[in-house]
Amino acid sequence: MIHEMAIQKLELEMQNEELLQAREELKEGLERFTRLYDFSPAGYVTLAYDSTIIEINLTGAKILGVERSLLAGDRFGRFITQNDLTIFNALLDRVFKLKKPGSCEVALMNCNASQREKEVDGAIPDQDSVKPRSLRIKAVASEDGQECLMVFLH
Repeated sequence: MIHEMAIQKLELEMQNEELLQAREELKEGLERFTRLYDFSPAGYVTLAYDSTIIEINLTGAKILGVERSLLAGDRFGRFITQNDLTIFNALLDRVFKLKKPGSCEVALMNCNASQREKEVDGAIPDQDSVKPRSLRIKAVASEDGQECLMVFLH
């Protein structure tokens, strides 16, 4: 009985070592993926159907001109100029309703955090803080069809 317990203990120690090694490999892989995601030259964003930002990388936040921590729950569509909002919404409809990838080019309103606060308060934006720029977007639906995965470049 003691011999069997010693063998079982040895097997458990070996399994534990394998699990620790696998955990370390996963941690390293996650760190690599995070660096690739956050510091990619392209903006990556995950949107809900109503264009609510679920997740965005650092490059995407920089392109929008807003700190990433302030973007979760905000609507991506609010950064698109009024003239191009219909184009952007058509892209979302294509991705969510037809489940087909799509792309478009729209003008982006780049607003800094203080500008966003002014807009929320209803103040008139300063002309210097609102700069339309061209934004190329490619989008696909997630596997479950509940989210829109977008990559964008300016």
